[in-house]
Amino acid sequence: MWSDFEKSEIERYTKELLEFYYRESRLESLTTIRKNEQLTDALMLAKKVNLPQIRKGVIIGLTSLIQGLQLGEFQYIIDTLNKADANVQEYKRLPNREIIDEARYKLSYNRPDFIIIPVRFFVHIHNWGMPLPGSAGRSVIAYENHGAYYHVGGDRMKILWSNKFIRLNEIIIGSKNEGLWEYRPDESTGERVTVRFDKEWPMAEPTLLLKTVFRYTPPPPERVSIIRFPPELTEIKGQARC
Repeated sequence: MWSDFEKSEIERYTKELLEFYYRESRLESLTTIRKNEQLTDALMLAKKVNLPQIRKGVIIGLTSLIQGLQLGEFQYIIDTLNKADANVQEYKRLPNREIIDEARYKLSYNRPDFIIIPVRFFVHIHNWGMPLPGSAGRSVIAYENHGAYYHVGGDRMKILWSNKFIRLNEIIIGSKNEGLWEYRPDESTGERVTVRFDKEWPMAEPTLLLKTVFRYTPPPPERVSIIRFPPELTEIKGQARC
């Protein structure tokens, strides 16, 4: 059984983990999200770990587990979108602004609002020039509302970049309104993610279960633009690929 102190710490950890998950989640920028209590044909991302004795400061180690769940969601969407074949362009060189703008304008029937980019290509884009403070010029990239946005014409697309844990060597353009992420809420809390601390009596260490149950319906293939190029073009010598 949990002591009163452990119960109070579990309540605090649970609250902070859920806050971190929602605050850092990429889903809200990639797809429409809907609760579905009768969800069938669902998939699950889950992680269960043994914990050290609960004490102040453990939360620092637990946030990495939530990040793993978030990265799993992001990778699943990337892999699913990559199956689109209607608007795919392949190049043997790094794409430039004209190539990206052309890929965006292929989706003329809707207004794309996100662009997924390998992290090292995101760094490369900054070489295209940033406006000087106080100038009237506008960079292709603007930082607004705690995020980075790619500007094309009068539109802007939120930039979501990869990291060393994500498999990505494409640029993917789409609209979050075209896809649907359905989730089965946790039965006891109604949250999108289950955060459950357990302790088996009498000897087992406490455990933490993180779980989300979902089904993702991607946009039709013709409503996604993909730009592919050789992975070595964005490699930095001595470091792993994007």
